[in-house]
Amino acid sequence: MPEQSKPSTPTSFQPNAGSIANFFRPNRAAPNIGNALVLSSFTGLAPVDSQSIARLTSALESSSDATGMGLGQVMLALRILSSVGDGMAPFPALKGIAGIGLEIMNVIVNFQSNGDAMRALALRIYEMIRTINEGSQNGSNESLRTLTDQFERDLCKILNIVKDMASQNIGHQVIRAEVIKAKLIDCTKLLDQYTDKFQVALGINQQQILVRQQENLSRQQESVDKIVAMLEKHTLSTPVNNLLISAIAPAPPMHFVGRDDLVLEGISHITDANLTSSAHIAILGHGGIGKTSLALAILHHDMSKAAFSGRRFFIPCEYLKTGLDLAQAIIHILGGSMLGQESDGLTVLRQQLSNFGEMLLVIDNFETLWHESTSLAQIKVALETIMSVSSVSVIVTMRGFEPPSGFNWSLILPPQGLGPLSLDAAKHMYMRGQYMVPESFEWNRDLELLLTETDCVPLAISLLSALAHSDPRVYTPTRLLQRWTKTKTNLLKIPGVQSNKMASVAISIDVSLHSKAIAENPDTLILLQILAFLPEGLPYWDELVEYIIPDTRIEDPFGTVEILCQTSLIFKADNNSLALLSPTRHYINQQSLVEKSQFNNDIQQIYNFVQLCIANGMENLIKFGVANITQVIEHFLVLHPTTENVQTALHCSEVLFQHAQYMSNLMNTITNMAEKLNIPQLLVKCVVHQRDILMALNMWMDAEQKSQLGYILYQKLGDNAGMAECLHNIGHNMKMQSKYSEAIEMHTLAYEIYIKLGKLKQTANSLKAIGNNLWVLHKHEQAIEKLTEALTIYTQLKDLNGMGHCMKGIGNNLRAEKNYSEAIKMHTAAYNYYYQKKNKEGMAGALNCLGDDFRMIQEYEKAAEKHTEAYNIFKEINNTLGLAASLDSHGDTLRLQGDYAKAAIKHEEAYKIFVKYQYWHGIGNSLNSMGDNYKEQKKYPEAKEKYQAAYDIFKSLDNKSKMEKCDENLKEIAQYIYN
Repeated sequence: MPEQSKPSTPTSFQPNAGSIANFFRPNRAAPNIGNALVLSSFTGLAPVDSQSIARLTSALESSSDATGMGLGQVMLALRILSSVGDGMAPFPALKGIAGIGLEIMNVIVNFQSNGDAMRALALRIYEMIRTINEGSQNGSNESLRTLTDQFERDLCKILNIVKDMASQNIGHQVIRAEVIKAKLIDCTKLLDQYTDKFQVALGINQQQILVRQQENLSRQQESVDKIVAMLEKHTLSTPVNNLLISAIAPAPPMHFVGRDDLVLEGISHITDANLTSSAHIAILGHGGIGKTSLALAILHHDMSKAAFSGRRFFIPCEYLKTGLDLAQAIIHILGGSMLGQESDGLTVLRQQLSNFGEMLLVIDNFETLWHESTSLAQIKVALETIMSVSSVSVIVTMRGFEPPSGFNWSLILPPQGLGPLSLDAAKHMYMRGQYMVPESFEWNRDLELLLTETDCVPLAISLLSALAHSDPRVYTPTRLLQRWTKTKTNLLKIPGVQSNKMASVAISIDVSLHSKAIAENPDTLILLQILAFLPEGLPYWDELVEYIIPDTRIEDPFGTVEILCQTSLIFKADNNSLALLSPTRHYINQQSLVEKSQFNNDIQQIYNFVQLCIANGMENLIKFGVANITQVIEHFLVLHPTTENVQTALHCSEVLFQHAQYMSNLMNTITNMAEKLNIPQLLVKCVVHQRDILMALNMWMDAEQKSQLGYILYQKLGDNAGMAECLHNIGHNMKMQSKYSEAIEMHTLAYEIYIKLGKLKQTANSLKAIGNNLWVLHKHEQAIEKLTEALTIYTQLKDLNGMGHCMKGIGNNLRAEKNYSEAIKMHTAAYNYYYQKKNKEGMAGALNCLGDDFRMIQEYEKAAEKHTEAYNIFKEINNTLGLAASLDSHGDTLRLQGDYAKAAIKHEEAYKIFVKYQYWHGIGNSLNSMGDNYKEQKKYPEAKEKYQAAYDIFKSLDNKSKMEKCDENLKEIAQYIYN
């Protein structure tokens, strides 16, 4: 059987004399000679051919560092990259970055002051480009491309800083040497952030990139009998993430001061070997006090990197509403998916966290979930699930001074809640926001009074510093203090408003809102109000902003964005999104920056954008984000709660469902409105759609309850077909909860209604479902009887797929009764029906069954042949899970042939695939087969380990029959271990 092809790994390039690669490695023996050779022989080299650029990228990849390189070598490397033809660089953005880097080098070469620091910056930039090159060799995913685009923009900022410093005469350079040095340090820190980001991105997405290259991330799988019924009802395509949460944590705070002691305390606690369990840290305090910054400083500290490497993650809670949202967000950043799973979201979350190993997880702004959600019980269960996994260290940031109750918090950091900065630290933060060395700034009384007035709250200082940096001549400390005092006086006139740290944040935001830049550009208020309204901000803003805000409303949206960024009221986050800090968002949403009627018109425009996407194309809508879509539609429905609009909203959710975008929170609102409108037909459609979403999310118990409600509603309407359909779904949901006898009862009731209605296909579907449940209960004769009845009807309907399903099921039951020859006949017939229908999925499944049949009669060569054929088909159609099942079956055959080494290889390959997709039934089966393989070799301790692991997985899945099998094996080998 052909082995699964492995991804090609670039071999280490071995340069020949005269190869271009030599000129990109440091000449450690005589660096100056190397530079002279480069400059004299290759200064005019450009453009180059594709063979040369291939050698170049190989050299970039294989050079371990740039510390021994001269600027001449660096400039040559960048010159070649920046001048190659289109399509010749590993990816287009690298060419532009190299051009900017080369321009920076040209400036640095002629710079007189801080020569060593300048050279270090140059080599640091080269090192970053090499890192990006390595990350793009096997293809660049969306996160890497987004990071690269952000890096290119920030590299332009560094270029401007370097040009500004170089434009000064030598005398000024000498006088301002310390200021220049500080700016260079900030530039280096900015580059360090990107190194961090790329390392995390590569660590998280490495397996995902490999899967995309080999298998195009085909997550569809129909090979597991237990989810066939569900897949017949839902076409599940590869999902785009419901929540636009990046697997890459935000960068560490740029201007973090005054809290190094807390950072070290937090890290020491997390890495304390004496802890009896993993660390559970709560960081509490007012909004804007710096909770998120402290958490990020801990997350990105060198000690955290050493302890957790790339297993450090960040979850923002601003637009999460339920415990399931939180579970899905974590599953997503760990590279997993709910697709193809049979367990509910919280079970999958626990399994995925347990399987991932030691990790550090920051859950930010948890108060959004804890205080604002309507499903607090579910959120408690989600947090309990996370904190129950011993390998997961958790940091929760939360507004207020009481952590979530009922949990064992190992550290409140600090115990009294996070307080303000010291005055000296506030001064340093204010100066760093303007890229100034604090010691070089003349301290004055007004600045001291201003910082004292802010209560030294970090967010307030940051906003004021950004204003001062935007126009230092206008926003001097004296003028800022005057404006602050005036704003504070007006604010405190409002009843109920007190002078405290939250008021300091509000005043700072208000001062920014009345700044010169905002006053001269009133469009900024329009955009700011919209961005604050959208819980996810504006993802992919440079692509979407012109769709949701017409130029008749905001003339220059791109310029408006830049002005708001300069004030620090908004910032550009990952996924190329525009976002606001949580305190800023809360404050803006309490204001009326634009007239209410006009704001409603703005939301109407976004609502129209949603409807246009539904009609003409989903790509932009999916980028917009589920939470944003929900917010916009809910707002529109509150303003216009008509039957037509509720129907339109339901249709929107149904269309998004076909793209694996599950609008569960929106559907709660829509269903409640349908109930208030007292339209039973619309209400039952909403309930049934909610059930379909719950089934797609594997929430079988909740889906069962919705099906029961649907049955009652259909019964009131006298809709027998609807009642039968709900009974059928209740049966399916019961089966997925291992309630097989109850499932048979429900399918029998559905069958009785369908047969009276004369609906033949639905009748056959019910019989098939009954037969499949009887097979699980080992009632093989009864199962064959029901499947045969279903087969008769499918034959009458000439439904080849239905006939194939029944033949395969009958064959499985015959094999269980050891009637192998008849089983082979049935599985062969099933294959032929699938072949006529060109159903390759079915063909591969039938071939797998035939392989198992032949294995049972010890015709191992035929068994291997069938499993190999199944493997090849699954590989052809990119059904990775089916492919893994074939590997496992082939391994079982090899074991029976006594070829234990090859069997182990097959099981290991299957196991790795199942783990990659987090398919727990498959993982359990592979572990069980590994146990069988060890048992046959009398390696009982190893067998025990595998059986026990398989047992634990089947127990978590509540698969009693598989648990019993593992338990029997454990009891059998126990006598050999203990005797």
